[in-house]
Amino acid sequence: MGRARAQLSWLAKGRPATEQALATLTADLQALQHKVDAIDRRLGELASTHELLSTRQVDGFDRIREALGDAVDDLAARIAAVREEVTP
Repeated sequence: MGRARAQLSWLAKGRPATEQALATLTADLQALQHKVDAIDRRLGELASTHELLSTRQVDGFDRIREALGDAVDDLAARIAAVREEVTP
């Protein structure tokens, strides 16, 4: 008999409270999902920016490496020319 009363009490009072709690939790979950979506979009933007900056940095390093190689080649040619002048 006590069990029946508990069930009837839940049907009368507990069900609406449970439904309200579920509705609140659903709204909270949707809000969190919107925040996660916003974070995902921002991370995508940051990844694109990072990739662009990395590409620019690598391009800059390539230009520096090329200029340094040219300078070393020029210096080696000058040293060879001086050796030819000094060596009989």
